[in-house]
Amino acid sequence: MSLRLQALHEDISLPLSNQPVILGRSRELRISSTSVSRHACSCFADGMAAAKVVASKRVYVTRVESKAVSQIDKDGTCQLAVGDIIYLAFTGPAQYQHGFQLLGPEQPLAGQEEQAASSSASALRSNINQDSSAHAGCFKGKHIVFWTRSHTATLKQKATQAGAILEHKITELTQLVVAARDTSATDAAAHLADVPPSVPLRSKKWEGRKLKIPTTVDFVVPQYISDCLVQARILPTGAYQIALQQVATKDTRTYSNEECAVDASEPQEVSYLNSTDPTSGQPPHKDIINAHSADHVTPGVSSNANPQLQPQKMLPEATMQKAAPPEQSGAGQQVDPPPEKKIGIYPDVNPHGRSFTGGHSGIAWGTGGQWEEPWDQKSALKTIEKLERHWYQLDGAAAAAAGPSPGAGEPTGESDDSCGSDDEGPPKKQLKATVNKVCVHVACSAQTVCLIEQLQIVRDNYRGRIDQFRIKAVERAISELTRLQKPLRTESDVTELSMGARSKEKVLEIMETGTLRRNEMLADDEEQQVIQLFLKVWGAAEATCLRWYASGCRTLDDIRARADLTEQQVAGLKHFDDMQQRIPRSEVEQVHGLVCGVVKEVLGVDGLPDADRLHCRVTGSYIRGKPMTGDIDFLIMAPASREPVACGAVLQALLARLLQQGLLVDEMSPSRPRPRETGSATWLGLCKPPGSPYVRRIDFKVYPARYTAFAVNYFIGSGPFVRALRYWARTATKSLAQQVAPSANGFKLTDTVLVPLIVQPKQRLEKGQVKSVDVLVPPGVHCNNETQIFEALGLAYVPPYMRYFGSNYQ
Repeated sequence: MSLRLQALHEDISLPLSNQPVILGRSRELRISSTSVSRHACSCFADGMAAAKVVASKRVYVTRVESKAVSQIDKDGTCQLAVGDIIYLAFTGPAQYQHGFQLLGPEQPLAGQEEQAASSSASALRSNINQDSSAHAGCFKGKHIVFWTRSHTATLKQKATQAGAILEHKITELTQLVVAARDTSATDAAAHLADVPPSVPLRSKKWEGRKLKIPTTVDFVVPQYISDCLVQARILPTGAYQIALQQVATKDTRTYSNEECAVDASEPQEVSYLNSTDPTSGQPPHKDIINAHSADHVTPGVSSNANPQLQPQKMLPEATMQKAAPPEQSGAGQQVDPPPEKKIGIYPDVNPHGRSFTGGHSGIAWGTGGQWEEPWDQKSALKTIEKLERHWYQLDGAAAAAAGPSPGAGEPTGESDDSCGSDDEGPPKKQLKATVNKVCVHVACSAQTVCLIEQLQIVRDNYRGRIDQFRIKAVERAISELTRLQKPLRTESDVTELSMGARSKEKVLEIMETGTLRRNEMLADDEEQQVIQLFLKVWGAAEATCLRWYASGCRTLDDIRARADLTEQQVAGLKHFDDMQQRIPRSEVEQVHGLVCGVVKEVLGVDGLPDADRLHCRVTGSYIRGKPMTGDIDFLIMAPASREPVACGAVLQALLARLLQQGLLVDEMSPSRPRPRETGSATWLGLCKPPGSPYVRRIDFKVYPARYTAFAVNYFIGSGPFVRALRYWARTATKSLAQQVAPSANGFKLTDTVLVPLIVQPKQRLEKGQVKSVDVLVPPGVHCNNETQIFEALGLAYVPPYMRYFGSNYQ
């Protein structure tokens, strides 16, 4: 008879033999609680139906027959029979955590419920929106409370049609509570505060808080309601329970409602599962700038840095070939680059023999088809530093301690031995002490994992608009860690950082366990995986994907069966596999050549005195030097002498020509470009480049010439840089704005204008809504090139390939 240990807190089974199995805090057992020793005890088979436990730290054993709890102290031993449970932690009165039950080959885990049945065929899922009879009555008489309000309107409607009785709060009749999988203890305590005294409760400790949970209620994720509707029956709740209910304790006593309050005497921990955190990892600022002085440069690492810390991933070839100009001695003085170095992405030949136009070059911007402006690399790096600190609120002592962004200066090269504090006081808790071999971040150099990589996973798991503030908080933490010039070793090292409290908890957990439990939970979460798949469909935003999921869709075929898809979504599903392929620069350049030739014909610019200043460029990540892009974004402006032009008519004529030539795919109504109030026009569609096996996304944006500088500034990106620049314009330019309009205290920067602004406090309306009461103070500031935009905001010009923070190299 073989024996095994089955974890109560995770689906982990450990076979037992005569070799000891170590139980304790570890990534393999998914135990990160500091109340559990790394080697709490060892267990090995001791006969056919028994095992022996040897305690390294105090552990507890619950007997299956007598229900008595035996305390096993350090170096103590205990005989374990089939059914007995070992607990590795004791957290309060009769509260034991992290249990492992001894099972034989035929014995089920105590308290384990039947796993949820697999979802039915996609036909049933697609019918959930059309035929309510498929699930009629499956929730008849069920009293349900929805704690989560995120995109649950359809679920509530369908549940009601299936006989459910929806309640606003938990009562004696409540049987189900629908909540987010990562519901925090703080949110749960707020909801449980209104539980009537007559509801029986049991004690649980969750994230450091004592909670009294109703014993008659199951806490499930929204997927449970959806799957029950699909299968037209009530499913077991075990696989759908939220983490709050899965952390079971052995205290089955009931409590009165008065005892349900949180014990204020105990420290209240903040959950990292419901964090409000944003930005990224390692930037290649310095490397791109110094690419002309080294054959191979690695992002964020000095050429004198420790070779053991050199990363394997090199900069994109196109970026490394791009050389920076010699440093300028003055704002208006232009120095030509060496003749063998070609500045700029586009290979246009400049008749003036210079590589720069616009800015302080003395040459009209765009002359000879050259749109690159002169810049000073030190000044550009200072601008990046200002924007990054202001956007992520890194100003102050903490930011100064963190040091400049990678690339703004050389790493300190500080050895591991020099990072401890010399101040007297209690010894610091050592979390890890091994040399990092997986990344080049100084902050991670005393860890075995990359802290920033784990935080990037957190950021990627958040959902754009819904979690925008959490994303910014995580990006702020990533930015600070990227800039940090000393290794993180102790808890006090993390406490000194300026990031938010919940971000610090995440960093500490990664240092302690090598991972984040939240990331592991979401990696196995069906909803998260399905939503991430749906988000890859062209034209599907987060709200749409959540609505699809709530209505029962689980696969792309489920979506294809829907009757409410937009034209864009239909095309995105048809060419889904093609759109997952990245586009090489060579293919973009081929399309660029074809499109520019047609644009010249449509606008009739030949013979115009400024014909060479036609703006027809691919923007986005391509112009920032990335070797691969996701789509092809064209930004088109006619020369000034060709104005005025009807942008909508120009775009329509351009699309007709390209469709006739066979470049465009006739699936997105090329005859209907979208006009805007500013006079610009936009079309999003698909193309099939000559010789390419894939259909590609292609966007066209046509603007009047007077908006050229603002449109270029907006569509070059990257996203974080553009948002930071607009935030700076709004909140950090009061004195500059008052020079233009005395009543203003900031600027509004868009793709068409830079105008003084009176920023006023926001007014909070009912239901938490916020109303903006900002007042524009026209006229706007006229800008002939991007340099003038930056200087109007008190900043130095930053070239396209440097416009990113941390590892936001996009």
